[in-house]
Amino acid sequence: MIEEEKTGNRVRPRDSARVNAVIATTEIRDQPEVVNCVSFNWEGTFVAIGTNKGFRINRCANQKHSSVEPKLFHEIPGGVSIVKILGETNVVVYVGTRENASLRKNLVVVWDAEAQEVIAELAMAANVNEVSLRRDCLVVFLQRQTVVYALETLQKFCSFDSHENDVGVGAISQDLDSFTLAAPVQQEGKQCL
Repeated sequence: MIEEEKTGNRVRPRDSARVNAVIATTEIRDQPEVVNCVSFNWEGTFVAIGTNKGFRINRCANQKHSSVEPKLFHEIPGGVSIVKILGETNVVVYVGTRENASLRKNLVVVWDAEAQEVIAELAMAANVNEVSLRRDCLVVFLQRQTVVYALETLQKFCSFDSHENDVGVGAISQDLDSFTLAAPVQQEGKQCL
């Protein structure tokens, strides 16, 4: 069965959503922060840390001494399971958690860190297990499908069925002269390149 995805546009929260977010925000402040995911941008100059309270982005100030400078914290009640930074741009992509009622795990959010607003949301028919980014595309790895979007327009470029992919196995090349995608295919034990 092919899992079709549904795309959406920019969504503005209603007043009731803001009130719910404020209530949920005060509830999560009492919980200890738990790290759900960590990722670097391509250049290794920023690290994104997704937690049960949202995500933070730190600049890797001096890689020889492993120091970081806090750059940004974006609070999301219920937290995030995936967070990725697009190079050294202001574009951040994140996905909610199973525990997050307001930000489902099947929703990919493209966020502008400078403007502090949602650029777009991509609603999938299944939970998102991994996301990969490069300057020209966004790849979403689902349980049984891999979907590739053109990053500039967020229009679907292609999709294909994959083997069971519970943990989001997959990667894309960062070389802009060629596009290479590695993902499980339907035949067990094979990879698609």
